[in-house]
Amino acid sequence: MALLLVTVSSLLSVVLAVVVNVATGGELPEPVAAYGWLAWPTVAVLTLTGVGLALWQHRLGQASQPSASPVLPPGGRPDSAE
Repeated sequence: MALLLVTVSSLLSVVLAVVVNVATGGELPEPVAAYGWLAWPTVAVLTLTGVGLALWQHRLGQASQPSASPVLPPGGRPDSAE
């Protein structure tokens, strides 16, 4: 799962960089130049996707960490007093 997350995040970063370049004045090749108007909406979608991936990564990190167990007194019960 971690390899998939790294691969998708890496590809997303590269595609987002290219789309931002096009949106801010870069030129597309002639066969796809008619789709240049989609650059800013694509930046928005890719940014939201990146946020979603970051949240997914955060949740995976929390799920893999063991939860802290409460420290019990020597009697083994929280309300026991010795």
